[in-house]
Amino acid sequence: MARLEGCVVSFSVRRRRGIFPRVEFGLDYWLGGRRIRFVDPLSTHGDGDAGGHSPGSSELEGLRSSGKRCSKKTSARIDWTQASRWLAECHSEHDECASSGTSPGTLPANFRVIDVERRCIVDTPPPDRNFVALSYVWGQSPDPTKLHATKSNMQRLLVDGSLSAAKMPRTVEDAMEACRRLGEPYLWVDRFCIVQDDADDKGEQIAAMGAVYSLAKLVLLATDGHSDSGIAGVSHDRPQKQLSYQIAGITFTNAPVGWREIINGSSAWSTRGWTYQEAILPTRKLYLTESQAFFECRRSVLSEDGSEEMAIYSPLGLRNQPWDPAVDVLYGHVSRYRARKLTNLSDIYNAIDGVASALYGRFGSLWAGLPRQDFDRALLWSQNGLDGLAHRNEHGKTYMYPSWSWSSI
Repeated sequence: MARLEGCVVSFSVRRRRGIFPRVEFGLDYWLGGRRIRFVDPLSTHGDGDAGGHSPGSSELEGLRSSGKRCSKKTSARIDWTQASRWLAECHSEHDECASSGTSPGTLPANFRVIDVERRCIVDTPPPDRNFVALSYVWGQSPDPTKLHATKSNMQRLLVDGSLSAAKMPRTVEDAMEACRRLGEPYLWVDRFCIVQDDADDKGEQIAAMGAVYSLAKLVLLATDGHSDSGIAGVSHDRPQKQLSYQIAGITFTNAPVGWREIINGSSAWSTRGWTYQEAILPTRKLYLTESQAFFECRRSVLSEDGSEEMAIYSPLGLRNQPWDPAVDVLYGHVSRYRARKLTNLSDIYNAIDGVASALYGRFGSLWAGLPRQDFDRALLWSQNGLDGLAHRNEHGKTYMYPSWSWSSI
């Protein structure tokens, strides 16, 4: 790129070269503003706080500043060393992340997980509830040749090596590999840990899904594709969408898609009804996206490129303040949840039940979507802000709901 005398970036770069002779930084947009920041490469590429604020940084003069810090270039594969460091630091140092706090119930008696090393299902709870859960999208037409748990094959799936890689959905196989890279031995996946053709088991397990995602040590969120797509950065390379330019010997790199764009985006994962509570309830989450990985806990939001500042963040506002009536918080979630899609509209209550249970504790059961504990107050809902969900599935079947419930509109 040619150096332009009238370019404020080139001017500032040349002016600063005596102070920062060898530095890498990025240009990015956020909230309508712009920020360019010089950062010592050791602070973004070394073992410091990835995603934190570099004490050696200095903003360029003459540019508006209302955004995030610069980014480093990410690789085609996930940086598992960095991801492991995020998880270990949170687990050992974050007191606010040490317990679930708002756990919606307990794990079912017949709780199952996948042993990723033995490649089989284990039907006894792992020690200290030390397991990882997967949030993903099945897809409209999952491959029927791929394995899933049924009454006829469950006993076989308990045998070592029964989960053959060739018969596994690619996304589940990649999630197992992610667990191995993170040093986590157990993975919960609905497809294998719920007997899909057993109505009794399915009912019990679905009722406990809020507890599963709340109590998991970590939740992997596969935000792109479906069950047979695989996870970018695990089994196949992530598309490299970052651009790099050299100006006066200094590298400019644009930041990849940010964490806020992922959770508020239009991917299949971010528009599905079930994934709403799967993203709200966990204590720790690792977003596995096509651009980079993001780690979120109750204290921090960190990313591979270092572009997200560390900040205290209440995950989507679940932990309401004492002065906020729980029913009002619940309806705030219902409004956002209703804008999402459900393949089976009979799941309309099940897919939000974990949020209600987290807010109301053991009294968190719903009656047609209304919390039992605050039933009288919950009847005072209004349609304003609660529209957006069409009660009709792809087969044209209409479901009937009580007229006094928000689910009826």
